[in-house]
Amino acid sequence: MKMLSKDKSGQQNGLEVIRMQEKKVAAGTLAVPPGYQVTEMPEMPEGMPNMKIPTTEEEAEKMREEWMKKMQKQQR
Repeated sequence: MKMLSKDKSGQQNGLEVIRMQEKKVAAGTLAVPPGYQVTEMPEMPEGMPNMKIPTTEEEAEKMREEWMKKMQKQQR
């Protein structure tokens, strides 16, 4: 799993999970608190119609730049 972001100056920052370690957790650690109520959410759509998911970092960057331009136009 990888997450990247860029600040206003174009500096790229992020994190990447490269491995996970399985650990045992005591049963009491995950106890449901008293008074907790379960709320069911409706199914979430798998995506917006015509939503494109980038397959490369370059494609993601291009989509980000296009989105930022649209946001800047809306703020004017």
